[in-house]
Amino acid sequence: MRGSGRWKNDTFRILLYVLIAVLLVILFFYYALDRRHTLIPKEFPRAEKGVLELNSWDFSTRGPVPLDGEWEFYPNRLLFPGDVFSGDSYTEVPSRWNYDDRIGNHGYATYRLVVDLAAEEYPLAIQNGSLSTAFRLFINGENILEVGQVGVEAESSQPAYRPATSPLFMMRAEKSYEIILQVSNWDYRTGGPWSSLWFGPYETLSSWHWISEVRGIILFSSLMIMAFFYTGVYLLRRHEGYYLYLSLLSLLFALRALFPDHYLILHFFPTLPFRLIIACEYLTLYLAVPAAAILFHNMYPRQFDRRLYYTILGTSSLFTLAVLILPPALFTYTVYPFYLFLSVSLFSMVYVMLKAVIANVTGALLTLLGTCFIIASIINDFFYLSFTSRTGTFIELGMIFFIFFQALALAMKMTSSFQEVQKLTESLGHLNENLEEEVERRTGEVRSAHEAMRDLEGIRCAEEERKRVGRDLHDTLGQSIHAMELLGESVRLQGEIPRDLERKIGGMLELNEEIKSNLYTIIGELYPVGIGERGLLAAIERDAENLMARHDLSVDIFCPVKDIPLDLSCTGDVYNIVREGMTNALRHASPEKITISLDVGDTLFTLRVTNDGAFRKSSGEPQKAQKSGGHGTSIMSYRAASHGGTFSSGYGEDGTYTIEATIPLKSSGKDMEKRGV
Repeated sequence: MRGSGRWKNDTFRILLYVLIAVLLVILFFYYALDRRHTLIPKEFPRAEKGVLELNSWDFSTRGPVPLDGEWEFYPNRLLFPGDVFSGDSYTEVPSRWNYDDRIGNHGYATYRLVVDLAAEEYPLAIQNGSLSTAFRLFINGENILEVGQVGVEAESSQPAYRPATSPLFMMRAEKSYEIILQVSNWDYRTGGPWSSLWFGPYETLSSWHWISEVRGIILFSSLMIMAFFYTGVYLLRRHEGYYLYLSLLSLLFALRALFPDHYLILHFFPTLPFRLIIACEYLTLYLAVPAAAILFHNMYPRQFDRRLYYTILGTSSLFTLAVLILPPALFTYTVYPFYLFLSVSLFSMVYVMLKAVIANVTGALLTLLGTCFIIASIINDFFYLSFTSRTGTFIELGMIFFIFFQALALAMKMTSSFQEVQKLTESLGHLNENLEEEVERRTGEVRSAHEAMRDLEGIRCAEEERKRVGRDLHDTLGQSIHAMELLGESVRLQGEIPRDLERKIGGMLELNEEIKSNLYTIIGELYPVGIGERGLLAAIERDAENLMARHDLSVDIFCPVKDIPLDLSCTGDVYNIVREGMTNALRHASPEKITISLDVGDTLFTLRVTNDGAFRKSSGEPQKAQKSGGHGTSIMSYRAASHGGTFSSGYGEDGTYTIEATIPLKSSGKDMEKRGV
């Protein structure tokens, strides 16, 4: 399994590097193939009053010329070669009819231009882009090109787009060219020759046309590569859905590259209906907004407000529905409000990405840069469509930059993931190398714990046996001694008895009393039954008095309460801990003073036994600490642990040695009030 995951990581990394390299090569060739930006002149001659003067223009060194400027304009008239052209009306070409009061958005018109130039021996040509939406082109009286069907009404016309380069082989060495252009539009939001017509050497113009189509194919291919790449990534990482949405967005961008300007889609489907062409062109743009919103919402769910998200999806659905239901003459008008909606949506997404950048989300900054590129291209295209600018459309280039930066963001995210996986792999390898040693260490700990539990079980059994022996001595031998005492007294009270017998009875009673005293001392050691009768504190005070009577030391007892709220079994263990603490102090040190502290808190009972014999009287050096786990310490620890408590012992800096045990209290608040705590 680890090998499979490593293979996937290596595959992702290789594919990402290949993708980035391919995109860089594509961008380089995309600009390198645009020969029009390398033309020597920065300005071209313009037509004036329907005449374009090119007598001094050298096509061989300066290249083709755009036929821009003032053309003769005849709105709502279709004039043919041989008709009378009055030359009293002019208009700018390229232009759109909605900017001219002499004709509406729908209608027909004729344009005329005369081009004067020196005779050229090589063949010339004229190149057209997309004109809205049907046109017929005459040069020197010959019908050179007809796209669609020009008509004076909607029923007699047929719209079509077909960018082409038309050679003028039969007009070589001509010094003047009369160009007549008939245009009609009944199927789009506006009509007219909205793109420049170029005039120049056929070889140059045909190479331009071919290069433009190659650039479009490169753009389409690169976007499709990214769509397939992200689809493959999604199939490998199905839990990360944004790869699928990024693939869908790349697919929409790729399809849109087939439509504007040269309409490469016609190379694959030459008979595609005009309405379907325009609908697909608009849908690839309109559907890109909800696809981008879904992508960003999936990538930045915490930063993307759900109300904004559903507003974008709902508004995009309305634009899409308009394209599907309305004819092109109507739904093409939606492009203006759509560009406004698109700008608002993108700036909202920029806000989302700014929040992601502030939150330090991996790849958010690169996604933001890509979005800024596409916003700049949309602003440019808006001004171009409004005829405020003549820079051309850049939305497709903005799309490829957007996807490119997404690829970089993806590379950053995957690299971060790979680094985490590598760290985990190294950590796992280190753990694996030390596994045997770790197992041995843990096994030793378990064995030690088992031995400790076995020792504690032995202590518990010994404790129970000692209590049993104490109870048996108290219940059997104690009663026998008491009966012997009663028997002796009864014999003494029977009247006159021999003096010798009385002396023997008196000796027997004294011996019986001594046995009784020793017996109860032993019983007290084995099973302190007197604690329940006199109380814990009284039992400890009695032992302290006995200890001080036998040894030259003082014992101080501190206890703030008279009644200690412990059950009988717990009281016995506490009593034994105190007694063993005093015994250990005499056995292992030379104390002059022992301090016993009994503290009753809200939830814990704490006892401490401290002695000042940790320093040797002979050398003044501290006693060496006993090894942990000694028999006496283990017994005391067991007694505390059996009631859910803790036990500790150690030397103080002042030369004292302290044992401490804490035991949870089970008494209620009312009991505490009764004790006056």
